[in-house]
Amino acid sequence: MENKNYEKGTFGWLRGQQEIQAKKDGFDNVDDWLKWKSDIIVKRLNRIDTLKKILEEDKVEIKDKAVFDSFWRNVDIKDNVNECWPWIASTNQKEYGHIRVGTKMVQSHRLAYESTKGPIPEGLQVQHLCNNPGCCNPNHLELGNDSKNSRYKFQCNRQNMKGENNPFSKLTDDQVREIHKLYNEQRKLHPGFKHWQIIQPIAQMFGIHEHHVGNIIRGDSWHHIKEYQKKSV
Repeated sequence: MENKNYEKGTFGWLRGQQEIQAKKDGFDNVDDWLKWKSDIIVKRLNRIDTLKKILEEDKVEIKDKAVFDSFWRNVDIKDNVNECWPWIASTNQKEYGHIRVGTKMVQSHRLAYESTKGPIPEGLQVQHLCNNPGCCNPNHLELGNDSKNSRYKFQCNRQNMKGENNPFSKLTDDQVREIHKLYNEQRKLHPGFKHWQIIQPIAQMFGIHEHHVGNIIRGDSWHHIKEYQKKSV
């Protein structure tokens, strides 16, 4: 039986928002949707625990467990250690993830390296072997100097790998233009909607994470697609 308290006060408002979100995710029952969301969180936490065990076996010390947990919650850790593990929070214009640690903004791939392999010596950079700037899989990261990194970029033609030219991209330039167009249209049709209420169904439509849609809309990623950005932001 449905609790009558859902109908009043803050809890009632929250329940209403959950019902809206559940329907957008294809669920008729809010409790089923909450269980589904909980299972996603539990799976991610289990993968973080697995990563911790691997590090313990390799005798790698985790210096700050709070930062470690906060960081890896924003990484889509795959069961396959050979796959890219994408950063799912905010990125900069070059597609690199970043996170605030204390008063500093740190690039996600550097923190991924430091938290699993140790300090980065002065003068060295963390290089992506997979050519995917948003990847945080430690197996895809190695140290190199600026000269080595530049040569590696040139050999992989990474300068021209933006947008749909990047083999790791899930979208085409035209699809990104369509995302901007849909977002602008929905803002006009539903001026009272919250930002997340617009971007989540778009994310589902294109099979990507809502953080990715948010980055596109703000121009933090796919910034070379400029037709709609002034309208979207």
